[in-house]
Amino acid sequence: MIILVYRQLIHELFRTLTTILVIAAALAVILLLEGFLSGLYIQLKNVSLNRGADLIVTQSGVSNFVASRSILPQLSRQRIEAIDGVVEAHPFTMVPVIYEK
Repeated sequence: MIILVYRQLIHELFRTLTTILVIAAALAVILLLEGFLSGLYIQLKNVSLNRGADLIVTQSGVSNFVASRSILPQLSRQRIEAIDGVVEAHPFTMVPVIYEK
């Protein structure tokens, strides 16, 4: 069986090389897009960490800021601002964007 596969690969060399090239290109595109996604998640995480806030309040069940909303009642902001030591409380929404200067 292996001998037949080997002979087929050698007999149609152009087709074999084209198939290998197409598979390699598809894997390269997948790796490139995974790299973009990984970098996007890292940048979005850094946005929330670099805000200088000691505490970030979200709705129960929200595990990340990517494409998930946290809907808090309007009175929550007033309760948070009423706590001693809280200077400001701002709502924010994170939307992934690729920016190039």
